[in-house]
Amino acid sequence: MAKTKFHTSYGPFACITGAGSGIGEAFAHALARRGLNLLLADVDEAALDRVSQTIGEEHSVAIELFVGDLSREDDVLALAERALLLEAGLLISNAGVASLGPFLDLSLDEQLKALDLHCRASLILAHRLGGAMRARGRGGIILLSSNSALLHTPLIANYAATKAYTLALAEALHMELKGEGVDVMALAPGMTETAALQRSGLDYGKARALIRRPSEIVEEALQALGKQPSYISSASDRLAALLLGRLLPRRIGLRISKAVVGYFYPAIEGPR
Repeated sequence: MAKTKFHTSYGPFACITGAGSGIGEAFAHALARRGLNLLLADVDEAALDRVSQTIGEEHSVAIELFVGDLSREDDVLALAERALLLEAGLLISNAGVASLGPFLDLSLDEQLKALDLHCRASLILAHRLGGAMRARGRGGIILLSSNSALLHTPLIANYAATKAYTLALAEALHMELKGEGVDVMALAPGMTETAALQRSGLDYGKARALIRRPSEIVEEALQALGKQPSYISSASDRLAALLLGRLLPRRIGLRISKAVVGYFYPAIEGPR
């Protein structure tokens, strides 16, 4: 999509959550290159300042920053109000946290935070901003899902479940709003070179060939927006989704998914 057409469809502002690093930061750079002004949200103020300064040195776009914890409803509502005032035509609901390990060994508070951040924040922002987009007859929404949402991956149970919610929501809204001028898509990345992945305990020697750069995933996602209800970001993840999520009996698919997590994350030990 040409720069002018992209701006017409999704401008003048893009609202990006989790914009201080990783996929969110990559979206910020990609959308600035396409001429969109940016409303960047993250809980990490220093990270937002760094991203804003870098983009400001490279692109002539307006940049607004929102520092807040989007697992808190009042912060989500405040961000939505700011995005509405700026007439944000594109929402990237990307902010997230990942907890790996046996479900009962992880803290309940940590898992509730993931539920609020992935599901509740995405719901509120999609509803508030989506309504304004529908009224204007144009706009776009990308909700971050995960390959784990397609596999219901053991040892990442709550994370996979919350990402299954954003996958289902985005795919349904794709069909609901396609005739209203609003493009909606779920983005389901696999292993992505981010700070969160580096902290996760992943065995890089085993996984290196599967890890993709955020910039690659983002460019592919923006190309897919408006064309399909969801985008899985790698051939290996698409194959896994087909085999483990659809073709094999569910019990076998789940068993293999659990073994795969144990292979790439040897420090995680779940029940046999």
